[in-house]
Amino acid sequence: MVSVQEIVALNYNIDCKNPHEVEVNYSNPEELMQEYLEIARQLETVQNTLKAELMAALGGTS
Repeated sequence: MVSVQEIVALNYNIDCKNPHEVEVNYSNPEELMQEYLEIARQLETVQNTLKAELMAALGGTS
């Protein structure tokens, strides 16, 4: 949130940069694809682990 004092100090220019904005990295497409595939692999591993834990807790078999 921007305070009134900050708005006055900026000469009432309310076109302020979002301080919570995440910087986007536009790198090599091949590197981005490798990163995506690694994240997808990690997600699948976690999903399978969670599924196995739920099945065990509910008395089923995986």
